Parts: sequence; C-alpha cells; structure tokens
Amino acid sequence: MQTADFRATYAQMSDEELLCLAADRHGLSEDAIRALDAELHHRGLHSGQSLKLKRNFERLRARDLVGTLGFTFRGLGRHFLGASNYTANLTARYEEFDSTLWRFIGFLPVFPVATVHIRRPLLGRSTFWSFRSPQRTLLELLPLDAAQVATTYAALLASAIVLFAIARSYFQPR
Repeated sequence: MQTADFRATYAQMSDEELLCLAADRHGLSEDAIRALDAELHHRGLHSGQSLKLKRNFERLRARDLVGTLGFTFRGLGRHFLGASNYTANLTARYEEFDSTLWRFIGFLPVFPVATVHIRRPLLGRSTFWSFRSPQRTLLELLPLDAAQVATTYAALLASAIVLFAIARSYFQPR
C-alpha cells in the first residue's frame, strides 16, 4: 500500500478507531504512520488521547471479565487471590498490585481466570484482599501470573495434606 491508500483508509475511520490504531502504531509501516499522523492532525487529535483511550478500553475489558465477585451459599463464585508487584503511594493514599482472579468450587480456588493490575485505596498488602475490599479499579489485564497460580495450588495441596493427616489420625482405631 502507498501513503495515499493509507490516507483514504484512515479518512473513513472513526476518531476512536484512529486513536486505537495510533496507540498500537509500533506495528505499522513508515508510510502508514505518516498517513495516520496526517489524519490525526487533520482532525485535531493527538497521540496522548490514543493512550488514554487504550487505557480506558483495557479497564473496561478487565471489568467485563471480572464481573461480580463473591460466593453463593454452595461455595461457588469468583475472588482474587495474591498480590504481586506491590507498590504503595503514601502521598496519594493508594496502592497498586497484580492479583489473579479465581473460580471457586466448594469455597476452594480451582480455576485461574486472569491476572489483573489493580489500584485501590491504601489498606495494606494481603493475599486475601478481595474478601474485605470492595473498592478497586481494574487497570489492565495481564498474562496469567504463573507464580501466583503455583503458590495457590501449593497452598491448596498443603492444606489438603494437613486435613487428610488430621482426619486419618482422628478416625484410626485405638
């Protein structure tokens, strides 16, 4: 494609489509970037708007994926477990971290759904933070955090071993 072809294509796109394309411009050819910049300038748009739009789309995507947290009376539901890459901003009184969303069956975390970068009011670091903190802003979907998944499964296995040992000693004939 030539620069003129890109210009014709970009002229037919909506502002939102152009801004989304501008946010991911690293995959475009030089001709496509020149035509995109020209169309953005023609419409009075700038690249800062594209990054803001992309962040908002990411937040909406994360919110839609997470949905409502909580349990039914049978122990089915979804909650976050874990908090890695933790940072706290004491001046602005918020904290950010990555946490993994889990599907629970019988009150046990069984299926990891996604890892999400989260911001919330400053409350302090906790593995079980989502059980006591309804306020949160989902900032970005991330690849599944293998370390959080492995840690959760390891804790689940260790708990099962301890419970099995207790049950075995309790029910042994004397």
